[in-house]
Amino acid sequence: QQEVMHQIRTIVDSASNLSFDIKNKMAEIDWAGWHFLQNQLAVTGGFERDALWFSIKSLVPATIMWLRVFRKSTPEFFAMTP
Repeated sequence: QQEVMHQIRTIVDSASNLSFDIKNKMAEIDWAGWHFLQNQLAVTGGFERDALWFSIKSLVPATIMWLRVFRKSTPEFFAMTP
């Protein structure tokens, strides 16, 4: 469970660091859901488990699906340029 939490936090941090422009260009991804998840993971008392379960069952699969679509249609979004 700790490794799963670590991976989810990595995704949450990455999503929060994306520019507004990129988020707008990939509007199909649930950025609000990732922001909500970030807030829920900071809460204790069992809420973080519910948030983690939601992310595993819904948010992660949908995000990965859309990232695959965007990687094919707009590879420049994924180019590592200085």
